[in-house]
Amino acid sequence: MAIRAQNMRELTPPEAEPFIFPSFLRHIEKFLDLQFPIVLQNIVGGAWGSALANTTVTLTNNTISNNTASTEEKGGGICLRLFDHNVIAYIYNNIIWDNEDGGDIYLEGSGTFNGFNNDHHELSGSWTHEGDNIDDDPLFVDPENHDYHLQTGSPCMDTGNNDAPELPEKDKDGNPRIIDGNDDDIAIVDMGAYEFGDVCKGDFNGNKEVDEDDLALFAADFGRTNCSPDNPCKGDFDHDGDVDGSDLAIFAGDFGRIDCPVCR
Repeated sequence: MAIRAQNMRELTPPEAEPFIFPSFLRHIEKFLDLQFPIVLQNIVGGAWGSALANTTVTLTNNTISNNTASTEEKGGGICLRLFDHNVIAYIYNNIIWDNEDGGDIYLEGSGTFNGFNNDHHELSGSWTHEGDNIDDDPLFVDPENHDYHLQTGSPCMDTGNNDAPELPEKDKDGNPRIIDGNDDDIAIVDMGAYEFGDVCKGDFNGNKEVDEDDLALFAADFGRTNCSPDNPCKGDFDHDGDVDGSDLAIFAGDFGRIDCPVCR
């Protein structure tokens, strides 16, 4: 059995940004089919779970912040107990920060805890295998008002692992997941739910500009009404299945830009 942090859409109402999980989110099973969620303001901790045998737990590119563990539990951000040596946890590219009354992460058991490229402060227990974890303020834009995007200069920018298991193709905003946010021409995934970078919608050839070559590619698909994952259109920016005037407006907004970040 595999328990993964995949696709938050099932639990997130369209008008909510981010969704505040209620206190019943006690077990890691609640994360089945959730991806890059924002998990905050829970009174029993952000992610709590026990795994017994033949289980793989994967948490990739989550932001877990401002949670509080109850007096009965440990780990305000993540409390993970693996009670069998065959159980493996992969914890990659997460920001687990500013969680109270139990610390950010609590690990217990004989399973294998793999922790790579995470930003966390307080850890109880130890990783079996670890690397490139940091303990730095992630520099959220406005956490008091639930804006967990990264500011310019965040230590979580371009410091994730591009080979993380279950790495999503897009971030919570729907932008490409791997962007060169620090403008060094190397596209590396960020930690957390949001990728930093002002993506150019129309840089189809990846030359960091939206120019005449991109216009020609957009024009070739303009008017199509059969766009789909199996039959994609270059310019269906609003993902409504066609390339029309609304997509042209989006393309025109970026036309002429010469500062597009590199995306992988």
